[in-house]
Amino acid sequence: MKRGEVLFFQISAGTVHTNGRKKRIVSWFEVKLLEDLYLTRKTRTGAGTVADCKCVVRRELGQRLTFFEPVYAYSLNDAYSKTYVLYFNIFGKGTTNVYTHFYLGSQEAGPSEELLEKLRKFKKQEAARADSA
Repeated sequence: MKRGEVLFFQISAGTVHTNGRKKRIVSWFEVKLLEDLYLTRKTRTGAGTVADCKCVVRRELGQRLTFFEPVYAYSLNDAYSKTYVLYFNIFGKGTTNVYTHFYLGSQEAGPSEELLEKLRKFKKQEAARADSA
């Protein structure tokens, strides 16, 4: 992915009580890449891994938080962890798998239903085709 493109992730932490029912708090965040994001692999047919990429969590989409400030990070995992610690620290430890928690999308349209995992699988299939050629 190119510098300037965006990814999205959600954090589900804590509950709010409304009308006598507990409802999970879910917040969506937009991450802007400050560098190109590369998938690397150790073998020609292995699944790719995401390389570190400077980025910024620049907005919360649902405006569920009472305040927001940008979170600068050196990788997608770091962006998720720092955001979790900043806004949801009282609910536990924020760790994640970037392939199953970061969504593709665009700044205009917001998050799509496609996970970052899609790019990883595409690269794996592409490598298999190259090996058979």
